[in-house]
Amino acid sequence: MRLWPVFLALAALAVAPHARADLASEAQDLTRRWASAGFRTVRLPPVFLEHGRGRPVRLPDAAYDPGRPSCTTIAFLAGRSTDFVVRVDPIHTLKHHSSGGHAERSVAGAVLISECGAARDAFARLSIELRVARSALETVIAIGETPAPPIGQTLPERASGPAAPLADPGPRGQVEPLATRARRAEDRAKNQGAMGIRTQSFTAEHDGSGRELVRLEEGCHRIELFAELSGKQSIDLDAEMRETTSERLVARDRSDAPDARLELCAGSSMGVDLVYAGAPGPVQVMFLDALYPLPKGAPTIWGARARAALSSALWRRKLPPIDDPPIEQRLGVAGMTSMPIPIEPGSCYVAALGTIRGDPRSVTLTAKVDTRIAFDSNAGLVDGSAVAFCSGGSDRARIETEVRGSAVAWVLDVWRLGYRSFDEGR
Repeated sequence: MRLWPVFLALAALAVAPHARADLASEAQDLTRRWASAGFRTVRLPPVFLEHGRGRPVRLPDAAYDPGRPSCTTIAFLAGRSTDFVVRVDPIHTLKHHSSGGHAERSVAGAVLISECGAARDAFARLSIELRVARSALETVIAIGETPAPPIGQTLPERASGPAAPLADPGPRGQVEPLATRARRAEDRAKNQGAMGIRTQSFTAEHDGSGRELVRLEEGCHRIELFAELSGKQSIDLDAEMRETTSERLVARDRSDAPDARLELCAGSSMGVDLVYAGAPGPVQVMFLDALYPLPKGAPTIWGARARAALSSALWRRKLPPIDDPPIEQRLGVAGMTSMPIPIEPGSCYVAALGTIRGDPRSVTLTAKVDTRIAFDSNAGLVDGSAVAFCSGGSDRARIETEVRGSAVAWVLDVWRLGYRSFDEGR
């Protein structure tokens, strides 16, 4: 019987390399099969991507092959459950003054794009944006007189089956006048308990953009921008805010909507640069700032930025008011950290991580209690994350953090929200 652990260990060692090399094996197999079909193939070195920043794709000169009108096919492979987007970036960088851009979203963890002749110039503007926390990516290029076969045909395990065509959502609804939209937003803020509402009026430039210096008071802010209508021109207002002293991005909205909404918390009074675009010309733009109180339980000893980060994480999760100080506090730096936290059986908790300094690209927070896992991750636009969990019969939780970025330091706080009965939910 004592030989069983040895046999199991040897079996694990035999299987582990195959599991780790699964993605690489698929890329190698795709390269071999395309080559056997008569294509010139190039397999690029694998890359490791993180959520939050688009990454340009640098192709070798062979992918363009200007000597003859060949076709170039590029396959991007990630894990089969990985969601990512391959973009052909527009010729111009401004969203509202661009052309020639489009995006391809992954299916079963893969994207295949092909172009022939002069159209391959668009491959000079390729970039990849990850929709999950992190993933490895393989890139295989095939060059021939025709596009290469689809990935699902070459790698049957990657076939996703038929996909229904995108439905037509119909025409966009009619946009109400500026005064009506602003009044609805003000009423909504009052009903949600805003302790103050401030409005300000700007005038956009001729191209529909603008830049303003705004002062934000201590507290959590829901900021909305409304542009005046101008004939039948459509409105898609985008905006972002950066702290004036450090130029750190604190909020951004690039959604496809007539109005822009920015949410953030300020640990103390601060100045921000507000930049917006998408108004239909030199029209009036209304700025509405609804102010909400910071959670009383957010510590102040770590500075205004950490207080704002913790408050933003709690506010974003729409958790109940937290008035008591945290029962646990831990400090950490960039990288992966795992720490046990003592808890009481039959209690519920919330853990929040806030950045003290540095430039975080992604912040991931996980709480594990027995077999239950609570998880929260952001894309780098928020300085913190928060998760809520209950203990059941356990007296210990394991908190895991993964923070990616430059010179990042953070604080983790844990609060007890209340008690729950052992048979709740049965």
